[in-house]
Amino acid sequence: MLLQCLSGGGGGPSPPSKGAGGVPVYTCELCGQSMTHAYSMQRHRKQHMTEPKSFACEVCGRRYNRRDNLLVHVRTHFAA
Repeated sequence: MLLQCLSGGGGGPSPPSKGAGGVPVYTCELCGQSMTHAYSMQRHRKQHMTEPKSFACEVCGRRYNRRDNLLVHVRTHFAA
């Protein structure tokens, strides 16, 4: 079971290939974008799913599919 998790089985990101300098590279099978962290690839893959944009800015109404993106946006309203 542990070997399956480490090898990318079980729905996680595919096993990384080695990029320049031996750094692991995870490549999205849907769009070809590459990342060096498995978590970043998992988060990226969610963009390809049809998730509703359920996080709305209370100031202007702009909507986001991730809370962290909304929080970054909200700061623009209150920047000095």
